[in-house]
Amino acid sequence: MVIASDATSSSTFFTPNVHMAGIMIALVPLLIIYPFVQKYFVKAIMVGSTKG
Repeated sequence: MVIASDATSSSTFFTPNVHMAGIMIALVPLLIIYPFVQKYFVKAIMVGSTKG
């Protein structure tokens, strides 16, 4: 006999492959955008590191 709460747990629906696919879908836009905004990150670090 299968208990209903066991059948609805998230670990049974999402395999490691689905988790990895979700991570890749979340990371791809960041990896595409980062090269275009990198100069602003570098500029902010340089401004923050100067004294006076």
